[in-house]
Amino acid sequence: MKKSSYLIPSILAIGCWGIPISANALSGATICRAMACTADDAGVINLAQNCSGRASATCVGGESELVGVTTCILCPSGYTMLTKTTTVNCGSGTNTLQYKTCALTCTSSNCKSDTSWSAAGTGYQQLATRSCSDSTTCKTTYSYRCAAGYYGSTTNGTSGVQMGARRPRAVRP
Repeated sequence: MKKSSYLIPSILAIGCWGIPISANALSGATICRAMACTADDAGVINLAQNCSGRASATCVGGESELVGVTTCILCPSGYTMLTKTTTVNCGSGTNTLQYKTCALTCTSSNCKSDTSWSAAGTGYQQLATRSCSDSTTCKTTYSYRCAAGYYGSTTNGTSGVQMGARRPRAVRP
């Protein structure tokens, strides 16, 4: 890969992603630009997950460096492709790179609510209710109650209950 640096004599220059920046900010600095690369190149971070087949790479580079991220081309059955961004250091600044990754598609068969209460610490029980909040996120909410032999009330499963029989309420004459 050819590596080069640039001297910018003008007052304004166009930066890595078309953003105007002053020439003073670039004096002696390396300009990073889109570069051809592969997923095996040094400096490429593996962020793409669960890809079907080999991932490609998206990179930027300057005179003596190459940084990038892997990106999925295909997802296996049951997975959804997501587009994400990350910030990488390049030259004397940063660049935002976009990449694709595969996440398990949320369905009613892999995002199931509990069917019975379970222990959640001494004196507490919990019940998990799950639902898909989008195509890849299974959201879980918990409900709590006192376990057998305990009384009181709780909203967090860590405080509010006491051991023993429920105390009778005082009856006023």
